[in-house]
Amino acid sequence: MKRYFALIIALMFISLSAYSESAAVSPMLSADGAHILALDSNGNVWAWGSNQRGESASGKADERILSPEIAFQNARFVSAGQQFSMVIDAKGDLYAWGDNREKQIFASQDEAVRTPALLMENVLYADACDSLAACITEDGECFFWGNGADKTAISQNAVKCEVGMDFIIILTKDGKVYERAFGEGENALMLENATDISASGESRYALTSDGSLYAWGAAASDGRLAMSGSTKFLSAPERVFQKDNLSALRSGLTFSGFLTNKSELYLWGTLYSYMTAFDGNGTALAALVDGALLSYGHEPIRLYENVKDAAFGDAFIALLFESGEVYTWGSNDQGQLGNGSYTLISLLEAEDDEGYEIEVISSADSVFPNIPITIK
Repeated sequence: MKRYFALIIALMFISLSAYSESAAVSPMLSADGAHILALDSNGNVWAWGSNQRGESASGKADERILSPEIAFQNARFVSAGQQFSMVIDAKGDLYAWGDNREKQIFASQDEAVRTPALLMENVLYADACDSLAACITEDGECFFWGNGADKTAISQNAVKCEVGMDFIIILTKDGKVYERAFGEGENALMLENATDISASGESRYALTSDGSLYAWGAAASDGRLAMSGSTKFLSAPERVFQKDNLSALRSGLTFSGFLTNKSELYLWGTLYSYMTAFDGNGTALAALVDGALLSYGHEPIRLYENVKDAAFGDAFIALLFESGEVYTWGSNDQGQLGNGSYTLISLLEAEDDEGYEIEVISSADSVFPNIPITIK
């Protein structure tokens, strides 16, 4: 069944210059797991999708948030982890809420933080993936935490940081890209002359000043690293594509993309349908593949124009167009599409490695955009 969904989150887009209370807000998206955050031009953070640990709507304990709800106000930046959310407000304060069993929200002792908790001040950038998080402060210092570890300073002169399932990559002011594996004590130089980086799952990407796209990490035959037929782990960056007007990278678990300076979006990899499994505590124990919804192939292909931002969850895609509309498609078992409903295609019981009885839910009915919702 094909469905179309548009969400108006803003009518006007202004470039973000600095994190100050008077600075304009640039609308953006962020997604991970089965929930999504959308920042509008008024600084409102809209959230929807999974909410087992309170990751979508702060203060609620609903299993799913099926339609966009305001979770935070006066924000400048958003980043979604697997079951937690982070925002930077107008003053540069970093807040987070949701799952905290791996110290994702280190300022709290609660295992599930259902209202925003202040983590740090004077923050310019933040990123989250799975149970890891990182941020960069105004003086260029990069901090890394999660997966049960405390906050640690790991780099200076950073301008961007991106985390995957068990690693972080850092872009410094001089265009160098460093990587550090979780639990290790040194940063490894991976690339130079870089202009942007992105990471998700086990995938790493970097753009260089000559328009080259580099990839490394876990390759697969589904094209997730923009490579044909490769299934090996790439420990060093390999050049996979070149285009003069590349401007920004966006990465997902099994599919990724980039934006050009003409607001074009290129995609590659495979969009799967997932059966999201939770134990009795609301932990996402597994994401079981229920088949491929759509394959974009291993080579980046131009699919959309007038795109301002894109965000990729484990099994869904969200695009923010310059018009202010957000389009979503993919799996909808947790309400990721934000259209007021969720879809269960199969319901069965399974048992994980530790013997927990878990309920497994899958969805595979929505491949293309349905009914518009307007946020004022």
